[in-house]
Amino acid sequence: MNISEWLNNLCIFEVTLATTCVENAENYPVKNDNRRQSGFVYTVEGVEIYRYKDKTIRAEPDSVIYMPKGESYTIELESGEKNIAIVVDCEIASGDLGRPFCVNMRKTSDIKSLFDDTEKVWMRNKADSKAQCKSLFYKIVSAVIKQEVYYSSSQNYKKISDAVDYLHAHYLEDTFRIEQLFNIANVSPNYFETLIFNEFKMTPKEYVISLKIKLAKQLLQSEKYSISDIAAQLGYCDAYHFSKVFKSKTGYTPGEFRRQDT
Repeated sequence: MNISEWLNNLCIFEVTLATTCVENAENYPVKNDNRRQSGFVYTVEGVEIYRYKDKTIRAEPDSVIYMPKGESYTIELESGEKNIAIVVDCEIASGDLGRPFCVNMRKTSDIKSLFDDTEKVWMRNKADSKAQCKSLFYKIVSAVIKQEVYYSSSQNYKKISDAVDYLHAHYLEDTFRIEQLFNIANVSPNYFETLIFNEFKMTPKEYVISLKIKLAKQLLQSEKYSISDIAAQLGYCDAYHFSKVFKSKTGYTPGEFRRQDT
């Protein structure tokens, strides 16, 4: 199970603590044996290094670390005069992921306010504080899921970005073949199709057609080109074939589309 799947199924009994921790440089290294609760930690200031027995995590400002219950670790201050972090501890009802992880939250501008609000509600200690903290906690989890999915998507897109750039530059050329993209990305055809589908929700062939339809709509808005001319520019053997594809994708023939735009 990956991080986002586990977070989507995460269920907690309750939030057990929400507080801001400040550690000055002279207090490091910090050791924690057999952590009593699971926790999510948002780093406000400073850069810490978490050293587990088989894993090292670097916590920068605007990152969120998940720390499982029962873990032992040492924390070192890598940079800064002190570290400021907001800690939200909880008792997890669902199965624990088992290993710590860190998600950089730079694309999520409201994450700090969610941690701040959780601490404020916790400190009020009113009758509904625990319920409010649980509500805010799930908002934090939702924000982490969104960022984790964004990161995974962006990392996978890097694998095909050169191929996609090549596709955009050459898809109208007679010599263009989708098979060329597999070599550019240096991945198997099946994996390439999976990455393309994850990014654009269509196969490579469908994506090329979508680019041609988009360009066709632009060309049809001008009376400068006949439908036969546009078909030739897009690489179709004749106007009939182009019209058939265009209608299947838009619901209109090229002529109907041109008339409704005038």
